[in-house]
Amino acid sequence: MPRFTFNRGNLSKLAALPLYALSAPLRLCVRRDSKRWVFGSGSGIGEGALELYRVVSEQLPDHSLVWLVSSDAQRAAAVRLGIPVAKRDSIRGLWLTLRAATSVVTHGFGDVNRYGVMGSYVVQLWHGIPLKRLHLDSPVTTGLASRMPGIAKSLIVRLYGRSTKAIALFPVASPLAAERIRSAFRLTDAQLAVTGDPRDDVLAVGQNPAAAEEARASARAQVASALGMTLSPAETLVLYAPTWRDGDPDPAIPTDDEWLALQALAERHALRLVIRSHPLGAGNYQRGLNPHGRVHLMGSDVLPHITPALLAFDGLITDYSSIAYDFSLVGGPIVWFAPDLASYEQSRGLYEPYRQVTEGAHASSWLGVCDQIDQVWGDPVARQLSVERTQRLAARHFSMHDGQNAERVFAEIMTRRVRSVLPNVSSTRRIDVHSSGAALQPQTVPWTVSSLDWESRDGNPILTVRGVVGTLGEPTRVALEGAQADRAAAIRVSGRDWSARIQLRAPSARGSILPPPSGEYHLVGLADTLPHGLSSSAGANSSTLVPLLWAAPAGVDALESLDARDEWVSVRSRPVAQAAVTVTVGPPLGSDELSEQEQSRREAAYRSASYAASNAVFFESFYGRVATCNPAAIDREIARQRPDIVRYWSVRDRSVEVPDGAVAIIEGSDEWWMARGTAKLLVVNDWLRKRWKPRPYQTVLQTWHGTMLKRLALQRKGVSARTALATLRESARWDILLTQNEHSTKTLKASYGFRGRVWQVGYPRNDELVTGDRAAARQTLGIDSSSKVVLYAPTWRDSSRELVDLVGVSDLSERLGEEWTVLVRGHSRTHEFGRYDGAAGVRDVSRYPEVDDLLLASDLVVTDYSSVMFDASVAQRPLVFYVPDLESYRGTERGFTFDFEAAAPGPLTRTLDELVDAVVAPERWQPAYASRYAAWRKRFNAHDDGRASQRVVDRLLRDGIL
Repeated sequence: MPRFTFNRGNLSKLAALPLYALSAPLRLCVRRDSKRWVFGSGSGIGEGALELYRVVSEQLPDHSLVWLVSSDAQRAAAVRLGIPVAKRDSIRGLWLTLRAATSVVTHGFGDVNRYGVMGSYVVQLWHGIPLKRLHLDSPVTTGLASRMPGIAKSLIVRLYGRSTKAIALFPVASPLAAERIRSAFRLTDAQLAVTGDPRDDVLAVGQNPAAAEEARASARAQVASALGMTLSPAETLVLYAPTWRDGDPDPAIPTDDEWLALQALAERHALRLVIRSHPLGAGNYQRGLNPHGRVHLMGSDVLPHITPALLAFDGLITDYSSIAYDFSLVGGPIVWFAPDLASYEQSRGLYEPYRQVTEGAHASSWLGVCDQIDQVWGDPVARQLSVERTQRLAARHFSMHDGQNAERVFAEIMTRRVRSVLPNVSSTRRIDVHSSGAALQPQTVPWTVSSLDWESRDGNPILTVRGVVGTLGEPTRVALEGAQADRAAAIRVSGRDWSARIQLRAPSARGSILPPPSGEYHLVGLADTLPHGLSSSAGANSSTLVPLLWAAPAGVDALESLDARDEWVSVRSRPVAQAAVTVTVGPPLGSDELSEQEQSRREAAYRSASYAASNAVFFESFYGRVATCNPAAIDREIARQRPDIVRYWSVRDRSVEVPDGAVAIIEGSDEWWMARGTAKLLVVNDWLRKRWKPRPYQTVLQTWHGTMLKRLALQRKGVSARTALATLRESARWDILLTQNEHSTKTLKASYGFRGRVWQVGYPRNDELVTGDRAAARQTLGIDSSSKVVLYAPTWRDSSRELVDLVGVSDLSERLGEEWTVLVRGHSRTHEFGRYDGAAGVRDVSRYPEVDDLLLASDLVVTDYSSVMFDASVAQRPLVFYVPDLESYRGTERGFTFDFEAAAPGPLTRTLDELVDAVVAPERWQPAYASRYAAWRKRFNAHDDGRASQRVVDRLLRDGIL
């Protein structure tokens, strides 16, 4: 049976739409009974639904409670517990759901009968505190196969949104969890209640030593029974529980050598490693087992619900699973293991940086896991530090820990429904919602933030952060950490109070003082010294990360949110107690200006306005993310020939550095709309997008952004009618198309159905590659003249929202050695996904403005399918191709416009070994590729002679366009 994936699940939702429509009249006709409840859980008889069932059955013995099951195994489990059951997808299951006034689910409406649940009082419990992004917060969860039309994907998003509106009550464990759930499900405050999670009640035994020991013994007996073994009280149990990857195999399956290391580790510490692959996960751990070994498998088939068994374990290994939060209530050490951190953060996404969750103590390989376990189980000090990290995790994420969460949820249901549904509840006992387990108080506490203040001094926006000193670490700096940039400041301490002033503007690559790119930033403390126990995981060159949390000072009920701006940025932060401090940096526009309603109003005004033409040029490169490429080269030539012409640059925010003498205009601002309506010439290298109305005096010059190897637009496989129409509508806006060579001309015309003027004059962005100075480029980049430089420039992937680093730039740098510098330039469409590894020999130059400098400074260029290959040959740099996914990229991702393997002017490598060999000794392969390289240059670079910009501007002036 195929495993569940979001794609399959969403397809089934679309297929079921007719059944939803047919069931609607039934929901209107059948009267619900206030004494009927239905329960269900996607994982069987358990989770918080079981704990709530027990409370409801005790408190309301005259009510009818039924559990809806989906298998014979679930039916048998319910019968053993004395719980009445019915088949979920049967006629009876539908009828019971239609009649029930209250429905309790843990995964979704499909836990009961999905066609009868709408209209009941839906209590949506959940199955863990989210670390990974959920529901509408992650594009993965609403995904469909790429071949599906866009209207189907839009419909899925609408279905998700509609279902969340039907949730009456969503209990959560803490205000921090409430923030994440509110965002994921687009809920209102009225739908949420901080009651604690009933599924964790079983773990609340720590305050009574005798009860705790009895519960631990019972849990160990349960695990031993599930494993079919005898477990002595002295043996250490460690659980490895990874999360799932939407149907993909677990990337952490150990190699043979790693299995041997794990077996040896277990022997050293008299430890048993129990592996519990996610019920929806995939991965073969069988080869790590042997009859006399200490590694065991315990899947959900033998132990469906792991939460009650967590008390049996002395430690936990996990990646991004919510089980870490549950286990933090047990209080043992947690070893965080993230073998695919970069890709997972960008494909699924996390609610806070992983480094912040783990306090910098996480491993990326099984050998790193072994190192951490050796420390934790071999050094009492390291163990204590690990335990304290676990305690801090629990303190952040659980507002109460007294074993009464299910009772609080029941009280909340009854209170909310007392008048309309269940009037006779006077006997319901009151629950103290403020109770909290003293055992959660950590022995060391993080530094806390009590306020964020804003000022703009001499044009420099400054954030002043104030807080109270904790006992964890000795931070010397505070930093705003984001996907694309950091800003840091020194800490000043006065008694128990501390403060730091973070200047948001900082020097750019070219020396301009600019603010950070728009995005979400997290506030962290950094210490220059590593405390005992962090050496192997954090690394010798790393700083210790100290988590900074929101905490109101004594006597203050609530913290004020920050919403400020100046001429450079806007800054917003919404404090949530015991949550990570998150600051959102945006363009210098107010939230009212950026609202959909206000932008629609401005667009309407732009379309109806009668503008007067101005002798100005409107430039935009890659949707305003940068000010580079062909538009920038044309800008320089216009400035040289006609300095009187105004040059506007459309930018997403003030972090984008525009050419000297140009005017930056923020997308969506009044100036932006005005410039789009008045400029005689618009120069763009990508789509104009929908907000465009041509005027008779305006000309659009489409420069595009490279010769194409990969197929574009109409030439791609499976293009929908809607996409094709949008493509033709876009190309109809272009008056002139600039191309680099005959291949580009033919491909772009066919790909976009373009029938206008084509100027095949070479690429302006490559002029500097002919006339530029290698020594000057290296000096600008700060690269020593003796260093060997390799530029790695991969393209992006349509199917993935992550940095493309198939080569592993840190591994490449390590293999090449200290004499090499690895420059990494990600595609502009991946900037928002983060930055490349900061290893000593690696420099992320993705946001460096001039790719020409990078090509000139390099000794050799490595790429996959990027158009940089056609620019590198202008600079006559050796080209090596790293293409481990060649077949899938050519066959299913994009496809090629010519026979790449036959024409490639350098070797196609598929492994790191092959790549390193090609990079360090190009002289061994260059003679064999000399004729190919010459043919390549003749075919693609015939017009790249250093004067393309001049030809373009001369023609614009000659034709009266400027």
